Parts: sequence; C-alpha cells; structure tokens
Amino acid sequence: MIAYAVEMSQPKERHSQLTSFVFARLVPFLFEKDVLLKKEDKGLCYSFSTDIASKYSLIAANEVSSEDLDEFNAFVPDIMFFRDNPFQLSGNTEKVAGFPDLIVEVWSKSNLSAERTLKRETYSTGETTEHWYFTQNSNEVECWLGKNKLPPQNLQNVLVTQKGVNIDLRLLA
Repeated sequence: MIAYAVEMSQPKERHSQLTSFVFARLVPFLFEKDVLLKKEDKGLCYSFSTDIASKYSLIAANEVSSEDLDEFNAFVPDIMFFRDNPFQLSGNTEKVAGFPDLIVEVWSKSNLSAERTLKRETYSTGETTEHWYFTQNSNEVECWLGKNKLPPQNLQNVLVTQKGVNIDLRLLA
C-alpha cells in the first residue's frame, strides 16, 4: 500500500484569485451548451473539493461503477471541467471517473516536485484531457493535451483551450 502525507497550507490570495476566476469563466460554457451542472453524464465543473479517481491514471467513466469508484486513490485538482466528455460520480463520496475536458492546477512553493510530476503524468493518461498549470508568481501557463506539451500561454492574453473555450484572466496579469 502506498501512503502519502501532505501538509496543507491555506491558499494564497493569488491561488484563490486564479481558481475563482477560471471557475467563473468556465461555468457559463456549461449553460451555453444547455447542460446543467449535473445533467446526465455531461456538463460538470468542480473547484477545490472534488477528488478525481485515480490509480495513477485517469479512468474512463464507463470502466467503473459508482460503487467501485470509492475504492480508488484520488487527487484533488484545483479545477476539473467536463463539457463534452462523459463522467461517472461515485456512490458514497464525491469522486469522479472520466477524462475531463480541462484540469487546472495552481502550483505554489509547497507543491513538491514529486507531487507535480505524479499529477502531470496521471493527467496525461487522458488523451483528450487538456491540463493547465499556473504558477502563482508567474503569468505563464504550462499547457498539455494528454501527453503532448502545447505552447505555453500567458495571462496577458485571453487563454484558449484546444476546443476553443476562451478564458479571459488578463486582469490578474
């Protein structure tokens, strides 16, 4: 059994600003597509408190039952956004299986290199999952689609996902 102990500190103001602004700009895209936050298996955006089920790879929504999902190890990304990709919620806890359209992590000094590498490698197992990494003291955003590193983006410009979702965070630059 692998066990991890992580000391959690209070998020810094910049962390809270970045996650709050990204979340606020993603939710309208769910309503644009006529989906509610939990309508069937598409259209979900979580921030902060939802675990993403993992045994060190993302799990397709149709590969696990909601009851079995509770048994998996989990990560808690800062933001997880399902717009087009299906997901499965667990029965007893708030864990999610599926390949999110977008995962956002905001790194701070307290995020150890091993944690960053493990999360990046895990999120890379979803070929259709775009994952972005903000660093609190930088305007540059590291962007990936599955295992493919994309050109970095910058908060001084409107950020754009590979599926064309625009996220304007310029006021935080």
